[in-house]
Amino acid sequence: MTEPLALSADLEGMIRKHGHNPKCSLFKPSHSLLEDLEMSPEALEDFFVEYFERFAVDPGDFAFNRYFPFQGIRIPFLTKWQFKRWGIVDYRVAEPLTLGMLQHAIDVGRWDTDALRRIGNPSS
Repeated sequence: MTEPLALSADLEGMIRKHGHNPKCSLFKPSHSLLEDLEMSPEALEDFFVEYFERFAVDPGDFAFNRYFPFQGIRIPFLTKWQFKRWGIVDYRVAEPLTLGMLQHAIDVGRWDTDALRRIGNPSS
């Protein structure tokens, strides 16, 4: 499985719509939404709601907190209790999420974390 050579114009337009680092005018498949594009947590939430709907990507095993684990206020005891009660996995370290991974999920129509990890980290 290889990384997409180019991002679709629709995906690029959506990234611009939801805000990004204006110093980054050219998007590359290796760019990260958080580190390279510096999208805010609020923009990221709105982005993913629209992303799955607009591109008809089956969310599969997508978990927002897998890629953005430190968003929101964390009260250790309360957070641990809530996660256990609601069956949410508490990811402590953010997994990489690149634009190439987003494009690949669009291309195949489904979010598959194991397959997308290979896109985000081609050496694995």
